[in-house]
Amino acid sequence: MMDEARRRLIERLFHAAADLPLRERDAFLAARCGDDRELRREIESLLAYDHAETQALTPDSAIDADQLLRQFAPVDADATTDDCAPATTRDESRPTGALPERIGAYRILGVLGEGGMGVVYRAEQDSPRRSVALKVIRPEFMTPKALRRFEFEASVLGRLQHAGIAQIYEAGAAEFPGLPGRRTFFAMELVDGRPLIDYALLKRLSIRERLALFANVCDAVEHAHRNGVIHRDLKSGNILVTEDGRPKVLDFGVARVVDSDARMTTLQTDVGQIIGTVPYMSPEQVSGDPHAIDTRSDVYALGVNLYELLTGRLPHDLARASLIEAVRIIRDEPPTQIRRVNKALRGDIETILDKALQKDKAQRYQSAADLAADIRRYLRDEPILARPPSAMYQLRKFARRNKSLVGGAAAVFVVLVAGVTVSTSQYIKAERARRAETAARTAAEQRRAEAEAARRKEAEQRQIAEASLLRAQREAQKNDEINRFLRDMLSAVNPNIARGRELTVRDVLDAAARRIARRGAQLDPEVRAAIQTTIGLTYLRLGLLDRADPHLTAALETRRKVFDGVHVEVAEALNNLAELRRAQGRLEEAADLTGSAIPILRALYGDSEPAARALHNLAAVEADLDRLDEAERRYREALAIRRTARLENRASLASTVKALGNLLGERGRFDEAERLLREALALRRAVLPADHPEIATALSDLGYTLARAGKLDQAEPLLSEALAIQRRVLPATHPALASTLAIIGASRLAAGAADAAEEPLRESLKIRTASLPADHWLLLNTRSLLGECLTAQGRLEEARSLVVDAADALLDHPDAPRQRRAEAAARAVRFFEAAGDAGSADAWRRTVRELDEIREKQGALPPGD
Repeated sequence: MMDEARRRLIERLFHAAADLPLRERDAFLAARCGDDRELRREIESLLAYDHAETQALTPDSAIDADQLLRQFAPVDADATTDDCAPATTRDESRPTGALPERIGAYRILGVLGEGGMGVVYRAEQDSPRRSVALKVIRPEFMTPKALRRFEFEASVLGRLQHAGIAQIYEAGAAEFPGLPGRRTFFAMELVDGRPLIDYALLKRLSIRERLALFANVCDAVEHAHRNGVIHRDLKSGNILVTEDGRPKVLDFGVARVVDSDARMTTLQTDVGQIIGTVPYMSPEQVSGDPHAIDTRSDVYALGVNLYELLTGRLPHDLARASLIEAVRIIRDEPPTQIRRVNKALRGDIETILDKALQKDKAQRYQSAADLAADIRRYLRDEPILARPPSAMYQLRKFARRNKSLVGGAAAVFVVLVAGVTVSTSQYIKAERARRAETAARTAAEQRRAEAEAARRKEAEQRQIAEASLLRAQREAQKNDEINRFLRDMLSAVNPNIARGRELTVRDVLDAAARRIARRGAQLDPEVRAAIQTTIGLTYLRLGLLDRADPHLTAALETRRKVFDGVHVEVAEALNNLAELRRAQGRLEEAADLTGSAIPILRALYGDSEPAARALHNLAAVEADLDRLDEAERRYREALAIRRTARLENRASLASTVKALGNLLGERGRFDEAERLLREALALRRAVLPADHPEIATALSDLGYTLARAGKLDQAEPLLSEALAIQRRVLPATHPALASTLAIIGASRLAAGAADAAEEPLRESLKIRTASLPADHWLLLNTRSLLGECLTAQGRLEEARSLVVDAADALLDHPDAPRQRRAEAAARAVRFFEAAGDAGSADAWRRTVRELDEIREKQGALPPGD
């Protein structure tokens, strides 16, 4: 076994040789290796994999020395596995004094781990104050090749926003005290967790608990795949689990981005190069053909990890195999049957693993989501899709899910399974009694009637079972068609569209929209509606309202034609379109749509989460329409439902807590509003990454309410933090960014800092002008705010059209909240007072009084939204 000193020597000489021109390598190796032929052979073997003389290191480049050496080096039981640290441990011979005190805006607290080319520090960020993992390239490896790989890993992490993936906060370069030049770094989420296998052992998780945990790992990998990222190095050490049981996928340093960047996709890996950690590689991955690798290669790696999680061993024993032999085993030999390791895992679990570990990727699960779905079906005692659905198998599952039904009618279940025509012992006894005694003929007839009733009940139960099977098969077929459409769509996206830039979600969505327009009529109506819903909601989340409209409208029309009125998919389509109508400012339509969904959901589910969601949405529209008493009642109704299920859906609870807090702030009840908004922020932070857009929204809402309450010194830091997050993670034209900018401007204006308020208000106005109709009340309100800002600066000519035109338009606007109309009128009063036009000021003052009679003014701060 290779000792540590030998490994480090090989590593050092390899990196030095890899950066030399090909013609100079022989002389270098002859001088450095001397008579040590074994040393030279090891280095030349690594160089053969690297191909550095012709290939720049890209996401599709060869496995580097760090990876190969880590795979075949002895395992250090004390190695640090925290965070994103590489598998090698810290070199204790490193001088303590070499630890920098600071790197840019980060105070260094210690070393988490070291790899061949980089160091991972535990650090504390100055603002916002938080602990981070800071990854830095060592100065001796600051080659163009290493920098490209480093920058690639940062760019991959930047495109992934999921609670199950370690988030990147910042990437940049900074000077190091005592060292020349600047060094590249990136800061990412510090994950205090244990590797997946270690966590399961420490917590003594049962098989079912391990499966439930692993399904969440699959969700994170699926998110990466949906964003065009293939991990390619999924192993237990790259999956950490936090103390509260949340998995985090790490280390995207060798990931591959699919059709995302014209430059990257033209620098393909040479055939024969291997990327990843050998025991977890799929057959196509160890073959070294980069064109054969796709998301199903990660599915295979997930299968290996699941096998290891359940058994404590790998599906192939490669402990004594050479690299060449390991490749052959993975490609040609079947994995050890899991039943031979643990008989308790026979049946569905074995079937799931068999499908995930198929040699032919076409026979595997086609996505990580499919694997997760089958795991969850198993946990719910539902039929898994990995095996042919035989009737007996489906009925066994039906019986396990309906033990009370089956136990209470055992004779009926016997008839259901065996297919016999006589089902109860009572009927048999009646027949015997009839032959024995003619006097019992009446009783026998009664028993025959009971048997007939039992047969009818049997037929009903058989119909229920068959309907359940048909629904399951229908859902599976529908999901397959949806997945096929999405896969075809992703594979059809032309990277030339990018023209040198990164292919965006918008590009992919537009391609999907064109594809559904061409092929939609050929699809099953349910499938078409599901795809249109996905496209429409994604456009909506991106703030592209006009693009979302035809898809969500068509989805509702299709579902109304396909389903009866009282159906969950009709209700969901109503809610989705209502959300869009609200964003468009078409509030009465939004209220009608949501109001139509509520009775459907209550008829289906009673007072549960689906009804709570619809109540929440209706409350939001009622608030926009100034029906505040009704809005508050609806919010409290939704909140009561969601508090009973707090642990099941903290995100939904946080949403309603936040919305009610915002409403109470609008009504001037600032103490209760602040309490609720602080609770909402805490709920968001408990389940979301620090840079999640929802956390930014929660910060913005709390800052807005504090500003309205006059606590401007507390509001400004919260609003600044919200804006910083949104600038990092949202498109520059996103509506949420415009909202936060408007609130910041309004807060500064209220504090008397009109000069400082102008820039955020102008940026907010620019975003809203580009994304909203010219008569949208939010756009008009922003113009009014900017006019107020210019009035305060004495720039009356510039302010006139902004203030007066906006006030006129808002006064009669059908969708503008009455409070916003009153505020715009009050700004007109202040403008004409500043301009010395007493008559116009008095006229607008009368308008303000009329509006105040309808609704009491709330707070002195001109709101930003």
